[in-house]
Amino acid sequence: MPVIDLSDKIALLRGDLFAFTKRFTSDKEESLDLVQDTILKALTYQEKYREDTNLKGWLFTIMRNTFINQY
Repeated sequence: MPVIDLSDKIALLRGDLFAFTKRFTSDKEESLDLVQDTILKALTYQEKYREDTNLKGWLFTIMRNTFINQY
C-alpha cells in the first residue's frame, strides 16, 4: 500500500472543506477562496500538524479561523 503524504490527504478532503464553507457563506467564489486559503495555510504550517490528531478537524479549525480573520 502506498504511503500518502499530508498534502495528498488534504487534497482528498477538498470536497469536505468546500461543503463546510456553507456554514460561512453561500457565495461560490467566496467558498472556493476560503478552501484555497485553508489549504495554503495547512500546507504552510504542516509541521504543526500531529499525525495522531484528526486532520479534518484541524482543517476545519483553520478554515473557521481564516473566515473570522479575513471575511
